[in-house]
Amino acid sequence: MYDVPEPRDYLEPREGNTVGYCAECGQDIYAGEDIWEIKGEWYCEYCIDSFRNEAENKNYFEDAI
Repeated sequence: MYDVPEPRDYLEPREGNTVGYCAECGQDIYAGEDIWEIKGEWYCEYCIDSFRNEAENKNYFEDAI
């Protein structure tokens, strides 16, 4: 007969403590994650990457003028 394996919590990522929310998308920001604070508001890594991709678009400044 087979034994029931012990739970292996180390295989699953641990969910950290929520320390705040992204000002752009509203997603939870967990302790230990990279965040950016701009004018007192917190932004997650995903939103910062999307801002950077938009700004690096060659048409970004043409649309702004």
